[in-house]
Amino acid sequence: MMRSSRGFCPMHYERSRTGKDLLAPHKPRRHPKSAGTEMHCRICGLTKPICDFYPHPRNYKRSCISCAKQRLRDARYSMAGKATTLYHSSRARARQYGVTHDITKGWVAEQLQKGHCALTGLPFFYGQNDTLATAHPMSPSIDRIQPGGSYTMQNCRMVVTAVNVALNDWGEDTFSQIATAYVLKNQHGVVP
Repeated sequence: MMRSSRGFCPMHYERSRTGKDLLAPHKPRRHPKSAGTEMHCRICGLTKPICDFYPHPRNYKRSCISCAKQRLRDARYSMAGKATTLYHSSRARARQYGVTHDITKGWVAEQLQKGHCALTGLPFFYGQNDTLATAHPMSPSIDRIQPGGSYTMQNCRMVVTAVNVALNDWGEDTFSQIATAYVLKNQHGVVP
């Protein structure tokens, strides 16, 4: 911890400068194992410089930054992680749009267990997209059957993201017309 010329840490120095109540100066608490310049990562088993670990108020995290990030990635892109993400995002959108929400995490997990899109039958992709800017087109997404309707189990289904984007404003009827026309033109050479 950095100390000022008066012997206080920056937080306490700021408090003394602004006239607010001054707390006694404190020393940073360190675990005996992290007193040196290197630490042992409990996940990868490597000894790394202490700067490769996230700081913690009393010590440093016991896993290195790269292992911690990998654990988060693995959790996010697993089926359980995807179910949690989809549940929370649907709940936030329901609050944002002022509609009811009765979907449960169990319902989302049950839909994901099926493993395929309810509308097209395409399999879901749970991994990370090559470009982090957008979702993978085959990742699962909650679609409302009636656009603008509530997030209820009767009005929602699990589809791939590409289909959900296509259904966004106009619904299944418009999507069906466009998909049928596409198949007729490209596979049979017939213009509808």
